Amino acid sequence: MDIEQFASEHVTTETDTPFQLENSYTLDVAADGSVLAKAGSMIAFTGDQSFTGKASAEGGIAGFIKQAATGEGTPIMSIEGKGHVYLADSETKV
Repeated sequence: MDIEQFASEHVTTETDTPFQLENSYTLDVAADGSVLAKAGSMIAFTGDQSFTGKASAEGGIAGFIKQAATGEGTPIMSIEGKGHVYLADSETKV
């Protein structure tokens, strides 16, 4: 595969939607205000952004068991500002 072929297959499309695929593993979020995302999923960003971690709603042993059994209570982060944020999750397809 040459560089022109790669570039043409992986070009992003400009739309008015805030969420679009950058590629099959990366989500491009056009942030303008506040967005919530899985903690640790940010791989790059442009613009003026700030990131704040948020604790899960439940704590203690009950929260630990619930998170282990159901995946609920995943730590999240708040993204605030204006620009683009690129999110991915352990080579999982979006």
